[in-house]
Amino acid sequence: MNIGLKRGTVELRNYDPAWASIAQEVIEQLTSILGSLAIEIQHIGSTAIKGIKAKPIIDIAIVVDDLELDENIVAGLNKAGYFKSKRHRIAGDVLYCDGDEFAETRSFHLHIVKCESKEWKDYICFKDYLNKNEEAAKEYEKVKIELANLNLDNRTNYTEGKNKIIAKLLEEAKKTSDL
Repeated sequence: MNIGLKRGTVELRNYDPAWASIAQEVIEQLTSILGSLAIEIQHIGSTAIKGIKAKPIIDIAIVVDDLELDENIVAGLNKAGYFKSKRHRIAGDVLYCDGDEFAETRSFHLHIVKCESKEWKDYICFKDYLNKNEEAAKEYEKVKIELANLNLDNRTNYTEGKNKIIAKLLEEAKKTSDL
C-alpha cells in the first residue's frame, strides 16, 4: 500500500491512481459503520486531485447532521482503528485518524463536518475545481513542493504555508461552483 507518513514529517509522492481505490474501500467501511448517520462520504484532499504530488495520507469527508457522535458510532470507529484527534482545532471539522494519539504514522484522516456547512462546501469545491483545472492544480502543486522542501520535519509549517494558495484557489473555485 502506497500510503502512510511518519507523524510530523512532510513527504510528497507522485500521484497514485490506487489512492482512489483505497479511499473507496475506506468509504465502504465507513458506510458500514456509520449507516444512515452519514449523509455523504467523499474522498477529498490532495490524494483526490489527479496528477499532483501529495502527502500519502487519504483524507475523507463525512457529512452528518450533528457533530456529536453517538457512543456506539465512536466505538465502531475505534474498533476499525480510527480515533478522535485531540490536537485538531478547526471549528466545524471533527478529525478522526487511524491509530491513537501515540501512533507513529498516519494513513487516513476522517473529517466529520455538518451537512451544508462551509467546511463541506469548501472541501468539495476545491477538489472539484482542481480536478477540472490542470493549471490551478499545477500552481497548487508547485507551492506544495516548495513548502515541502522547506519543511521536511515540520508538517504544521507546511500546512499553514498552504493557506494563502488554498484561499486564492478556493476563491477562484467558488466563482464557477454551484455549491
